[in-house]
Amino acid sequence: MLGVKATVRVHQTSGDQLFANVCLSGIPIGGRMTGTGYIDDEGKVQLDAELSKFLNRRFVEITDIVPAWDGTHVEVRVNLPLVGTQRVTLSRSYA
Repeated sequence: MLGVKATVRVHQTSGDQLFANVCLSGIPIGGRMTGTGYIDDEGKVQLDAELSKFLNRRFVEITDIVPAWDGTHVEVRVNLPLVGTQRVTLSRSYA
């Protein structure tokens, strides 16, 4: 979206906690940024400090993450400067 490519790898811990390795790349973000995130017990998106700081400096906020019940995709709702709230669908890759 808007020249940024997002790659997300979702993993499950032994305690059934899901977490994701996130890689953002593209000219609008100045190259590449990686980090991790998860959804806490209250359903809020939690990002590691470096990724959170990176997004905050660009006035970007991830407001919600909704995985599909069948595991085929994840919908990410993100609040972006100038364009407002957008939905980004990340489809599952079997490669």
